[in-house]
Amino acid sequence: MRTVAANTAYAAPSRVVSDYFADPVRLFIVAVVVLTLGYGARVDDSPLRLWFLEPIVGNAFSFIEVLLLVILGLEMMRRIAIGDYWFERSPVSRSMTIVGIVCCLYPLLHMFAVEGGIRLPLELLYMPVFVATFFLYLFLFRRSEVPVMIWMIILAGSYRFVEGLAIWLKWGIAWGLLTSWRDGLLLAMMAVGGVVALLIRADGDETYARIRRVLVWLLPIATIMFMASMRRSYMLGIAIALPVLILKLRGRERRAAIVLSTLFVVASAAVVMTLGVDFGERVTSSVSDPSKEGSSAYRLLELYNVSVMIMERPLTGWPMGTITRNATAIEFDNVSSLMPHNIYMYTLLRAGILGLLAWAAMFWAVLRMNLRTVAAARRPLDRFASLWLLATTITVIVGGFTSPVVADRLQLFLAFPLVLGSFLPGAWPARAARASQPGTDGQRN
Repeated sequence: MRTVAANTAYAAPSRVVSDYFADPVRLFIVAVVVLTLGYGARVDDSPLRLWFLEPIVGNAFSFIEVLLLVILGLEMMRRIAIGDYWFERSPVSRSMTIVGIVCCLYPLLHMFAVEGGIRLPLELLYMPVFVATFFLYLFLFRRSEVPVMIWMIILAGSYRFVEGLAIWLKWGIAWGLLTSWRDGLLLAMMAVGGVVALLIRADGDETYARIRRVLVWLLPIATIMFMASMRRSYMLGIAIALPVLILKLRGRERRAAIVLSTLFVVASAAVVMTLGVDFGERVTSSVSDPSKEGSSAYRLLELYNVSVMIMERPLTGWPMGTITRNATAIEFDNVSSLMPHNIYMYTLLRAGILGLLAWAAMFWAVLRMNLRTVAAARRPLDRFASLWLLATTITVIVGGFTSPVVADRLQLFLAFPLVLGSFLPGAWPARAARASQPGTDGQRN
């Protein structure tokens, strides 16, 4: 039985560019997705703020979500016009569907049953949007577009660099740069991408050579911007991911990985010390004395309050839209009344033990997929992408203990690297690889 080819053929960069410019609808779709991946910051007075892209309904639903619905319709019409009815599959699709049923549909129906009516809560823009964008990106892109998807992440990350510098120059770094969770993960990917690009040589792979060159050149600013974003959970995630990457390499590459990882950690520490005392205290006080650091103290109170609610309903969970209660004697502003800073507690809160199991099973499926792609990768581009996405998955899993993951614009970004990993050689187990392809030769019918 034929399995997915170890050396996937991608079109030359010049051919890809000409194809997209020859298809304006497709070019517009890609542009909208790049905008989705990279636009928006929690800093309300960002110098690069675009008035026509700011939220138009409340503080969560924005013009970006409207554009996503528009490009979905455009792509459907485009596919009908060219007679392309193939829908890409992913090894994670089944697990994602279960998450959608258990963690999205059930809490919503639970709310309808308890309230005796139908309303649309703000939470529909969190976990349900994450699940929906996974299938949207799976529909919008093809396996042959892996290099294009990597470039899209790089473009989004580069925009964040520009905006971060603009914020830094105008307002300083007192409270961190680009502090949304989406931005933190995007910057983490850019920094780790530069490290992995240094490890994996191009060896004549023209498509990867250009990607590698850009990521290596961007590595210094990526490191600075990532550390300046103050996303401590993602810093810890990278610290755990780097040793895993070292273990997946052999020989000279492993030795180089040890050296480069050490240099990256040293450089990151140097950035922390250079940025100022306030930043250093924020990083260290969360461990030594959380009461001195506002966000850490808030998370401890939140942890207690959410735990109390979970213990009351460990099996059924609480309906969607239920605001977390303050079970302490301390008065504080509940800035995250619907979405705690812990994705594992959130799934427990809304769907009970089954919700946590569904989420854990989904990311276990993603992790296994990443490990398969690392083992199957042969050409430089596939080796780079598989290692890069493995590090990303580990970072997200670790960051989930202090990050909502499906809020703060991260719900619009997170599904993209999952879909990208689904298109790499080896993503499917050998027995399922043939069925995942649109034809016995791995090409579209």
